[in-house]
Amino acid sequence: MSDLRSSSAHKRRIDTAKLSFYIDGHPVEFEGTVEEVASFLKMVQAQKIPLATSEEERKRAQLLTEEKAEIKKVKENLPSVEQVKRYILSQPDYRHSTFDIQRHFFGRTFKARGPSEGLYHEFLYLATDARQLIEREQSGRFEYSLEMGRHKVYRWVPEPKTVIRK
Repeated sequence: MSDLRSSSAHKRRIDTAKLSFYIDGHPVEFEGTVEEVASFLKMVQAQKIPLATSEEERKRAQLLTEEKAEIKKVKENLPSVEQVKRYILSQPDYRHSTFDIQRHFFGRTFKARGPSEGLYHEFLYLATDARQLIEREQSGRFEYSLEMGRHKVYRWVPEPKTVIRK
């Protein structure tokens, strides 16, 4: 009879599972049957909730969550093409880079990869549209050079004035 009890207790231990993790930097523990835990993990995965199982992963997940919140805030306050155009025109020789524009409007730059990738490309499109608008309104064009081998820095090159002699 004692063998039956011990195997029954052993079976109960195997049928339960306990998870310890962090969500948005807060420690969470979940205990339940294997089926309940599996169902919980599927629900979390379907809702794309970032889970972290170690302190390092928790910090990484928290930074990612903060970055996503900041990106959302920036997207709500993107400058217009006209605002970007005014910024470019205020620079000597209209010299600027996408990073200059980002720093001017938001005090920081955004990366071409990772969570801020879409925002980075939004700024590229805004700057391109503003440059094209300036080129249509004035006589000249923008040329770029690579600084530090990676970043395009644009400057204005006016069209030479032609003199017609009679």
